[in-house]
Amino acid sequence: MTITNILLMALVIGIAIFVVYYYIKKKKEEKVEETINVDDKTYTLDKMKEFVKKRLDEITKVNLYDIGLSEEELKRKNKKYELKKALKGCTYGDVNDKKYVKELIFDLLAKEYGVTETNISKAIPFDIPSLLTAQDKFDILIYAYKKEFGYEALTEMIKKYDLALQISTSLNNNLETAYIRHNKGFEFIRENNIDMAIKEFQYALPIIEKIKKHETAYTLNNLGICYMFKQQYNEAVSILKKALFVSKSYYANLTIQVHLMHACRLNGDIDECIKYQELLLNTTGEILHKDPIIIRKININLAINSFALKRDIEANYYLQSVLDYCKNTSSEYRANKLKSELNHEYKMPIELLQCTSNYKTNMSFEPWCITFSHE
Repeated sequence: MTITNILLMALVIGIAIFVVYYYIKKKKEEKVEETINVDDKTYTLDKMKEFVKKRLDEITKVNLYDIGLSEEELKRKNKKYELKKALKGCTYGDVNDKKYVKELIFDLLAKEYGVTETNISKAIPFDIPSLLTAQDKFDILIYAYKKEFGYEALTEMIKKYDLALQISTSLNNNLETAYIRHNKGFEFIRENNIDMAIKEFQYALPIIEKIKKHETAYTLNNLGICYMFKQQYNEAVSILKKALFVSKSYYANLTIQVHLMHACRLNGDIDECIKYQELLLNTTGEILHKDPIIIRKININLAINSFALKRDIEANYYLQSVLDYCKNTSSEYRANKLKSELNHEYKMPIELLQCTSNYKTNMSFEPWCITFSHE
């Protein structure tokens, strides 16, 4: 081998060592964060969920040894393995793992994605309370209670209803007492404590009937839902027909007709079921295109009913028109479950499959409760 060849080989090896060193150094100094292009949709829930899923995927898949980290940095970056363990633990309900993942997501959104107290309102309208959905309000309330009471949050929330009841009773405000008992019944429905919910509605009903008879439609609607959950459909139909008879509210009429449609079908009266379905379609009007809650509740229920009647094309039509409205609501499980039934190639997200709330997962109908918001 000549001296020239030896020098050339030495030069090649030297260049190779330099390139590898430069690559490793660049990888070590490279920032994980990527620039977020801000537009009108940046701070929507869908965009933020997409970002978080992508970042968690990146964190759990990166090979720490490939980027040439020192032993000290490897220990610091070992959070990759902590995250993998925590994500697995979340599926089994481990409280500490859930806390770890929540804190990480908070950091990702605040430090990398740039979420602030101002732009978060584009996802959830905290600054315009009238635009908050019932689910938003409940989530905000339960979050506030969890900060103070931890695992006893829901119990304490119900106790607050009891305190409000004591105050209204001491003031001899029978109507306000009935409103509180009615709303407390709704919370029991959410907890799947149907018998307690029935007791609350039955207490409120005669009081409201004496003072504001047309408002008994709201309590009767919720009472009908309870009997539907108990699969006592004949009783449910009877109660809901009374509700429709006394109702003077367009909104209440829609909710009652939705439940009558399902209750009649589940009671074996298909002709009556179809009658109420057609009534819904004929009476929705322009408001249906403006109110997102009405859009969601009407269409998801029409989709469920059509699917139960084996009208798959019709069911798919209603479902497709409402899918976007169902995200992050109590309708999300049902919408995805129905989608998987109509399209066998579609797989439901794992986080939805873990939902155990009968209020959210019951597939025979989507409950549409009415609450009072009087001061």
